[in-house]
Amino acid sequence: MAQRNLVTGVDQIVTSRSPAAAERFLQRNLPSIASMDCAFRDPAMAEHVRMQLRPMNALARPANRLSEADLVRYERELRCPRE
Repeated sequence: MAQRNLVTGVDQIVTSRSPAAAERFLQRNLPSIASMDCAFRDPAMAEHVRMQLRPMNALARPANRLSEADLVRYERELRCPRE
């Protein structure tokens, strides 16, 4: 249930086009989701976050955006099994 709510929240952030909400997600939620062991997270949720990562990053103010290297790393970490 919590992971389904996360998917809804990610969609709301992208739809709202709120820089503050995108920055909060990128700074607070993304690191813990990406580091979560694949056995304990829903692969569809992780894939959804991965697909919305670049649109969310584009919403963040330039000083708070993830670098290209960080984006690639998070995209890799969100895949299960990890490459």
